[in-house]
Amino acid sequence: MTSQERAFHEFAQFATKLKGDEKSEAQTFLFHLLAAFGHDANTLQEGCTFEYRVRFANDRTKFADLVWPGRCLIEMKSRGVELSKHYQETIDYSAPPVLYPACAMRQTMNNNLRCS
Repeated sequence: MTSQERAFHEFAQFATKLKGDEKSEAQTFLFHLLAAFGHDANTLQEGCTFEYRVRFANDRTKFADLVWPGRCLIEMKSRGVELSKHYQETIDYSAPPVLYPACAMRQTMNNNLRCS
């Protein structure tokens, strides 16, 4: 097993121990996910923002769980939530003023990860 495979395996083991509540566990989950990709688990990468404010024309503001402009947008839902019902939300977050990400991840807290 390579070190990268081991890191993903350890992340998967960690994630299975979570309750699956987006509000209380999202940032912990994301720090561990970034660490599995080789980033410092104690420091948010330069340019990354948790709970990135996305303002819409109708004066509504919503929050993307993590935005790393030009690289990644992550929108999470609690365990058991049907991701297909929230697909448009991810698309809305991907539009300007958020810089177009190379990858937009939609995931539930049970590690159902979809990348578009």
